[in-house]
Amino acid sequence: MKLGEVIKRLRLEKKMSQKELGERIGKTSYLISAIERGVVSPSIDTLTEIARVFDKPLSEIFLEVEEDLTENPSITVLMSQIGKLSKEEQSFIIDMLAGYISKKKKDR
Repeated sequence: MKLGEVIKRLRLEKKMSQKELGERIGKTSYLISAIERGVVSPSIDTLTEIARVFDKPLSEIFLEVEEDLTENPSITVLMSQIGKLSKEEQSFIIDMLAGYISKKKKDR
């Protein structure tokens, strides 16, 4: 499942409109729609806010994502290795990466 599809599924499970989700994270319904359709990729900060609204760790959302990462073979190899770890270890790595990316964006 792609990231946008995961977000849409979580939103619908909460019986929430795109407008309501957008309002809860300070974004427009147009952005939510674009994210769900895969037109735009959300920032790590936006993803963190979405995860907060759904009361889910960001790592749990990422674990549901199955996007094609074959453009970068190194990522494919790492994802394969991470996939062999326990769910707890996978969550730790994803949270660590999300934190690192968020910090780097703030440093720019």
